[in-house]
Parts: sequence; C-alpha cells; structure tokens
Amino acid sequence: MRTPKTSWLHLILPAVLAFSSTGAIGCSSAAGNAEDGSEASSKVSSTPITLTDGERREMVGKKTTCPFVGTALALKKLLVFGTKDSPFARIVGDGSIGTVGDTGGGDLSLGFRVVARGNHHKAPDGTEAPDGMFSLDFPTTQGAHPAHSFILMGNPRTRDSGRLNADNLGRLIDERSSGGHAEVAPNGTLVVRRSELGKFIARNVACDPNSVVDGWTLVTLLGRDLGDFTEHGFTAVRGALADDATRSHNVTQLMQDLVHIATQNSLVASVGEFGLLTMFLAPSPNTVTMDDDEPALAVSDIEALFAGKKDPQTGKYDPLTRSFPPGWGTTPRTNLDFLQHSVHILHTAALAHIGREFRRDSTCPGGMR
Repeated sequence: MRTPKTSWLHLILPAVLAFSSTGAIGCSSAAGNAEDGSEASSKVSSTPITLTDGERREMVGKKTTCPFVGTALALKKLLVFGTKDSPFARIVGDGSIGTVGDTGGGDLSLGFRVVARGNHHKAPDGTEAPDGMFSLDFPTTQGAHPAHSFILMGNPRTRDSGRLNADNLGRLIDERSSGGHAEVAPNGTLVVRRSELGKFIARNVACDPNSVVDGWTLVTLLGRDLGDFTEHGFTAVRGALADDATRSHNVTQLMQDLVHIATQNSLVASVGEFGLLTMFLAPSPNTVTMDDDEPALAVSDIEALFAGKKDPQTGKYDPLTRSFPPGWGTTPRTNLDFLQHSVHILHTAALAHIGREFRRDSTCPGGMR
C-alpha cells in the first residue's frame, strides 16, 4: 500500500516556503537529488517543441492529469520541451508553471521550485528532467495517490491512464438529488459548498480500499488524532491563523505537521487538492457566499477547469476548451488562503469519515470498488 506523502507535499510546500526561513521542511530526497542536473540536459533539448491541437489535446487528456497544470497546457501558457511521448515544462521563467501560479500577484512559484522537482523530476520512462524543469507525464509518478477522485485519471499506477470521466465529475458537480454535491444558491447559481468538498473527499476515501486514515503522527494544534481535531483542533487552528502576531510561526508549524500526518493519512493528503481548488476558484465572481458565510464554488467554474465545454455535435468535452475562472489575471491567490480553505475542508471530511457518512458501494468509481 502506498502512502500519499508527495501528493500533499506538492500542494502545501508553497506555503511552507512562503512562511519558513529554511524553505526545506519535509522535502524528499528526490527533490535534492534531482537538483544536481545529472545527465538530463544532454537528452532533452532546450528548444520547445511545437504541438498540433490534436497532440496537445492528447497530452492534456492522457498525461497531464492535473486540473491546473493541464488547463495551463490546454491554454498554451506552458512551453513544452522534450518529446510528445515524454514532455517537460519549466518550473519558473518564461512559459512556466510558476508564472501561471503567480498571475494576478500570487506567490506559488516559490513552492514550484522545489515541489515540481520532488514529485515530477523523472518521467515514467526514466528520463530525468533537465535542471529547472519537471515532467508533464503524471500517472505512475509519486503524486498519484490513493483516494483520488478518478475524474481525470484512471489507474494511478498505469502510464497514460489519463482521461476525463464525466460520470465521476458528476459525482462532484451534479445536484444532491442526483447523487452529487451541488445545490442551487439563492441567486440561482448551481454551486458546491466548501463543506461539500470535504464530504466528497470522505466519500473517495471510503471507496478506495487502498486508502488509510489511521496515521496521526504529531500532537500540535491539530490535536492528538482525527477525533480530537474535529472536537478541539479545528477551533484552535482557526484562532491561530487569525492572530496576526503569531500567524507566521503557527502557519509554519502547521504545515510541517500536515506534511508528517499526510504520510499515513489519505484523508489529509486528499484535502490538499481541494484546498487548492478552492483557493483558485474562490475569488471568481461566480463564487457565492451563502447565508452562513460559507463560500460555494460555481459548478460552471469547476466544470471549466476540469473538463471545458461540450461539443454540441458529439456531446463530449473538448480538453482544449478548459479555462481558468473569470478574473484569473487580476486577483492574487495566496498561500494563507490555501491553508485556511484546507483546514475547513479537512474538518468537514474528518467529521464525515468519523461519522461513517459514506461507504464502499455502487456509487463508487469502478476502480475503487
């Protein structure tokens, strides 16, 4: 059974680097070893390759199975190097994922410098990424973890297993009456509450026989274990993040603890993905603040990021029509926002898991049952 350590690392390290003086907390040995440059520079040309729309569509669909990186690739915001079968992209600089992350005034490139190398420094065929680059071929890498949603990837241990599964996307964005997690907001917008993202995660953890939720290795603001977090830790964390005088120290400590816990806890590891989703989509003008002040993401924004638009003739999604939310280029996404959203999502996911709200049944993706 795999532990999802690096899946969480590739999401939380931007915040660690932003608030930590060392910038090296929780880094895997892979990240350090990859930075030596090795022999990769002689194998991968420094000249970007040209992709036809068909080739880009196939790459986004089969290889780059991340809603954020895949959408950046679909929108031609990333320069692609190497070959069509073994593609790479820059971490920072012109045409890089770091530049995309910092659009609007963000600081995500800080984490990408370390994390993209740690999780994706080597392609599945063994080709080492040149210094300053990472592989765009995600299935079978360290970031493919138990209890993923099965929306953009099939078997995480099979190369080129990427594909959009509209049924699994529907498990998230369909209305609750149809088996999803969406509802109609007071303004008429179909939305998914932030708390429902936590329930979606708990559902996936319950479905996946390879998931594990027993690990809780440290006693900190998060509490002694998952149960203690839901009862006491959540309130403590919220207070710590709201205190300007101690926020920097508390964020650094919390990030370190989450890294350690995620090595043995699929629930914590999976939360990072949807904390990132909320951070990216929350500033959208389509996001609705519900009566209880809870943010709710527009289904239209989620669908655009994961799938794009449907071809009116075939009824199928075209990955090259994927898009970031309105206002993407003018609103910063911060690491602190990411952490605050993640803690709220973890609270809901933990409560749903402890309460056994979901179980492995016919509503689970086929690969998880």
